Amino acid sequence: AVVSTQSTGTLVALLSVDSIFYNPHNKADIAEAVRRKFQNVTSDHVTMLRVYKSAEENNFSPEWCAQHYLNVRALRMAANVRKQLKQICKKQGISLMTSKKWEENVKRALLYGLKDNVAAKQPDSCYVSLSNRQQAKIHPTSVLFQTKESADLVVFDEMVMTSANYLRTCSIIDKSWHQNLTQHL
Repeated sequence: AVVSTQSTGTLVALLSVDSIFYNPHNKADIAEAVRRKFQNVTSDHVTMLRVYKSAEENNFSPEWCAQHYLNVRALRMAANVRKQLKQICKKQGISLMTSKKWEENVKRALLYGLKDNVAAKQPDSCYVSLSNRQQAKIHPTSVLFQTKESADLVVFDEMVMTSANYLRTCSIIDKSWHQNLTQHL
């Protein structure tokens, strides 16, 4: 499979910094509405990449970021991390490329990298982690929660344990990808 190294490198950078989203309590609905144009209803990860690309096209302008309720400091820090990752890739002889199917390839890369962070939907609409069998719900900040997008399997970055367990930063994955992965383990 072709991996979109440009996109996966950017995603690694984004996941290594504080949240790129700024959600003021008194304007949370407005912030969500303004950022809706970046949403990919099947993936928080792809949504983050779309936000980064737009911010980069706007030179990480503080004004543009404020208008879109984005954390300019986190985005600039992610750009710095991304630059460092690109330099490391160059030194290691890793080609930086992109693909027409970059969104699918990013989700496949996430599945392979986070194979222990896969959860399956249950009849009660909760999810169960396949690695530790803990039950959790999709976090309210996820595009999957907001759009009510249904998925049999999701890959997630972290399980947050508060009064309930939540899966944060999720992407829908294809069952066949997971089956293919487990056959080769």
